[in-house]
Amino acid sequence: MNKKIRLAAIVISIFLILSIFALVYIYPLYNFTKILDNVYINEINMGGLTKEQAIDKLIALSQNLADNFSIDLTYGEKMWIISSDDLNYDPLSAIDSAVSEAIEYGHNGTLVERIAAIRSAHPVKIPCNLLYDEASIVNMLEHAKSELVCPFNPDAVTFSPQAEKTYTIDDLTALNYIPQESIEDQAELDNLNSYLKTVFEYNLDAPVYEMNVEKTLDKILEDLSYDNIADVELAIEKGDNYYSIDELKNRTTLVYHSSSGIAYISTYDRDCNITTALGRFDGYVLYPGSQLSFNEIALEINIENGYKIAPGISSSPLTFQGITQASTIILNAAIMSCCDIIERNSHAYPVYTANDDYAQCGLDSFVEWGEKDLIVKNNTNYPIYFDTYVHWTEIDSASYAYCNVYTMPLPDGRKYVIESVLEYEGEMPEPIYTEITNENELPGYNYEVYRDDNLGKMVYTLTADPLPKRIYGVYRIIKDAEGAELSREKLYDAVYEEITLEAFLLPIPEE
Repeated sequence: MNKKIRLAAIVISIFLILSIFALVYIYPLYNFTKILDNVYINEINMGGLTKEQAIDKLIALSQNLADNFSIDLTYGEKMWIISSDDLNYDPLSAIDSAVSEAIEYGHNGTLVERIAAIRSAHPVKIPCNLLYDEASIVNMLEHAKSELVCPFNPDAVTFSPQAEKTYTIDDLTALNYIPQESIEDQAELDNLNSYLKTVFEYNLDAPVYEMNVEKTLDKILEDLSYDNIADVELAIEKGDNYYSIDELKNRTTLVYHSSSGIAYISTYDRDCNITTALGRFDGYVLYPGSQLSFNEIALEINIENGYKIAPGISSSPLTFQGITQASTIILNAAIMSCCDIIERNSHAYPVYTANDDYAQCGLDSFVEWGEKDLIVKNNTNYPIYFDTYVHWTEIDSASYAYCNVYTMPLPDGRKYVIESVLEYEGEMPEPIYTEITNENELPGYNYEVYRDDNLGKMVYTLTADPLPKRIYGVYRIIKDAEGAELSREKLYDAVYEEITLEAFLLPIPEE
């Protein structure tokens, strides 16, 4: 009896030992709820964590690492500073995949294989991209490449230093888009082509420079591997220019002829200021992805930079008039060559005239050194060439400032059209009357003075007419060869604040 009890006790003990062994060693190998102790993801021990806990831990780590992540790319004077947000990379898929692999380790295969995995002294390391993957960086590099690369080396087409930039187009075609194929008169076309041969020089030996995305990516990944910070110069390679002279000429077609009439009452000094400011854009090349600042190119408006003191044709207190007419010419040329308008400012009131010879409402550009600028960006893949000049004539006292723009034309005979639409007009403002006791209290402006016997006052009114607030929407439209509208893009709102009539009342002197 005692032997049977002892035997039973031994069997029960063995069973209990095996049960405990199975519970401690075997059950965890078939239980997928937690990660084994020797499993690491990116050098982080995930042992004992459930899948949800491991995912939460890696997401929090990813967010912390993002604060110290950056990629700085340089090429010459250009620089791109990339943060983790700029890559638009979502790490959740990579984290879920890595955690699933960690969960499965030691839970697959035979019992012997699973026991070997749990008793292994060697840690298992699973990589996981918490901040980026190659695809997200390649997308960023392709974007940078689009800002750098020109379809041909801009040096392949240069302005000829011997060129006489005097070509003009009939004034009736002003403010129209004029690609070569739209000029019907053969003599006019021959004249234009002859002019182009003198304005531009074509160099077939000029090489093409392009970014090598693969080599740049390798440099970035290597640098990021240390501390998630990369400072890399783009890998640029040189290739052959694969365009013929005729193809280069097609990329320097006259696409727009911008003009602005100079009023017959404009002073000589004002005319000189227009010529000086506009002349600084003659031969200027705006490369793809680059910005143009009118103030930077025209230089500070002072006598040292060639400008003249010119009171102008209005009562404006500014002493250097004519500059904004030059900036207006550049604005219209930039719009018609598909530039983005980064900054543009209105005059105090619309400078529109009956025959549109200065600028349409909303298409003027007011600039003031250090305060207001005209800034545009070449948003195309082609250089934009500016050819500016002033044409003086004694016929009807008509003179014009011009800017010819050369770049790649739209395909299939399409053309750009500028449209300015009055979208808001406020109420006419009430005049402001101010009582004064003597003429010494008048501000230093020009006035129209009349006697109002009903008021018993002398009325001094500013010469500027009152105007309500107006807002013009300026649109760039693409039309097909038949004139049908294909697309419409709003560029900006031109806002002209109201101008209130000011009048000063002085008692009528006793006779």
